[in-house]
Amino acid sequence: MKKKTLLVLFIVLLTVLLSTVVFATMNNAETQQILTNKKLSSIGETYTEIDDGITTFDMRANQNIIGVANTYINDLKITDVEFTNENSQIKKYNNALESRKETVISNEQAVLKVNSENDELIAYISNKTDFASGEYNEDEVKNKAINIFNNLTQINQDEYEFMYVEKFDEEIWRACFAKKYNGMINEGESVKFSFCPKTNEIVTLAINRTKYANNTVEISKDTATKIAEKYLNKSTATDMDIDLEIVRPNYFYNELNGDESIYVKIGETRQAYVAKFNNESASTLYIDATTGEIIGGDMILGGEY
Repeated sequence: MKKKTLLVLFIVLLTVLLSTVVFATMNNAETQQILTNKKLSSIGETYTEIDDGITTFDMRANQNIIGVANTYINDLKITDVEFTNENSQIKKYNNALESRKETVISNEQAVLKVNSENDELIAYISNKTDFASGEYNEDEVKNKAINIFNNLTQINQDEYEFMYVEKFDEEIWRACFAKKYNGMINEGESVKFSFCPKTNEIVTLAINRTKYANNTVEISKDTATKIAEKYLNKSTATDMDIDLEIVRPNYFYNELNGDESIYVKIGETRQAYVAKFNNESASTLYIDATTGEIIGGDMILGGEY
């Protein structure tokens, strides 16, 4: 059960990604160009069930989504899961953070989530708790992961590159494939899954489709460093590293300053200089490479900035 809880937490973090932390900037006046500052009045409104008056077992209303779900199950080569009107529950949700509506179909065997508007697969979770164990080296698991990835029908494999495999336990490994632009990883466009190498069963799967804005680099690294130093001096850190990366703008600094509002996530990723501080909370700062604006950041939850 502990293992299952960790896996479910893992997939939730992937599908909401790039994190569920609420974000903002230190200076709203400087960030109006990129950050929308669109607030949601309370956390209870960020993911709400939609009551469309359709019962779970209305065959005519639900047959389409059941067919879509089973098509994905077949594509994923999962042989012990089948959704039917009799064994499944179907619910629709408004995901205000991601500005989309989602349909979730679940039964005792699995949970599958799709975009309600275009039926794109968002996530899959197996409810199975026991898998065959085995000893594998990283190269063996990498080859198995690539084979699984190459058989996915939901994406164009030519657009993605292998990122990593990592061991979760004796039964399960995790893998990530993502798009790259100018040698930089865009985790906003990624496919992440966990699987059992012994049987090649997919345990969890998340497909992230946050597009890259392809913004130009107008700010030099020296200029970005000077901007970051102002924030470094306010932190517990004494030094930092700074590099150009692709990030998703967020509202981290408003929460840091006590703003408990919930904000809609920005629907794109951008080139930014990422300043990584050497404090215990591993604080980071995102400086937009085009405008020099502070467009977000991150830190270990519960740490000191």
